[in-house]
Amino acid sequence: MRNSGVVLTILGSGMFGAAISFFARSHACPGPFFDFFAPRPDEDCSIGYGLLLGSFPLLGLGIPFWAVGQHRINRYPQRAQLFITPVTGGAAAGVRLINF
Repeated sequence: MRNSGVVLTILGSGMFGAAISFFARSHACPGPFFDFFAPRPDEDCSIGYGLLLGSFPLLGLGIPFWAVGQHRINRYPQRAQLFITPVTGGAAAGVRLINF
């Protein structure tokens, strides 16, 4: 869960940065106020809006997944346990995996 949260957060941050770079590169992106005489948004502006809107869900999911996954790792620090058990004629050893 933590690893998927890290990936989602990094992707969301990258998309947010890419959206800002597309907005900076665009020449016809409308301002914060509605203007009838503003030029039609160009392709860079449209891509920027798409990246901006796509970055919010990734950040909104990634940060909580990262936090919950890290909490679970801190709560259960051991993921694998070594064990040795006696058997007839010797001992058997192995690794027991713990899932959460």
